[in-house]
Amino acid sequence: MNLADLLTAAIDRGTARVRVAMPAVIQRYDADSGLAVIELAVCEKELLADAEFPSDYCVPPIANVPVMLPGTAQGRLYLEPQPGDTGIALFCHRSIAEWKALGTAGRTEIQAANARRFSFSDAVFIPTLGPATRLDASYRPANALLLEHEAEVRLGKDADDFAAKAARVEAELAALRAQIAPLTAAFNAAIAAAAVGTGVAPLTVTPASTPIAPHVPQSVAASKVKVE
Repeated sequence: MNLADLLTAAIDRGTARVRVAMPAVIQRYDADSGLAVIELAVCEKELLADAEFPSDYCVPPIANVPVMLPGTAQGRLYLEPQPGDTGIALFCHRSIAEWKALGTAGRTEIQAANARRFSFSDAVFIPTLGPATRLDASYRPANALLLEHEAEVRLGKDADDFAAKAARVEAELAALRAQIAPLTAAFNAAIAAAAVGTGVAPLTVTPASTPIAPHVPQSVAASKVKVE
């Protein structure tokens, strides 16, 4: 093997350890710390010493991985990650141990304590990233935000009351209008009868042939969405 081959092999071995991003799955998540144990979804290819071809090497689960949820100082979309959730692991090109220890909010110019690069120890995880084509067409609404979750959705920090559903509100109004209509008709008929002739006829209301059943109110609240 000549010098060029040796240099090429050395470069290949070096770049093979430059990890950038990889699909991953959450195994465990701690809501208090915001850290997860993740497992990479794809095994690596590793060229062992004296081996002609690379072999598969599955990386053990990676612990203490910060989970990056979408949000800003103005608000945050919080969906608690669950075991089995998929996403993408990013491997930072410098150590983030000090960044994790000091806290992440608004801090800059943190000095890395060592020179490691693209280490599994410096992974962060962004959840719920997946190909949209895997969703059924009914779950891909146009021009809409789809939030598919079994728990409550709260709009606002102090959201404590369920939002009203338009269809249920319209149904309740329609039921009330149906009960009010006969009363309105009878009242208008009595007013018209009183205006006939020169005298003033007494105001009378003819009882309806079929009694109006009392209205039983129905809930118009949504079952999962709360608002302030």
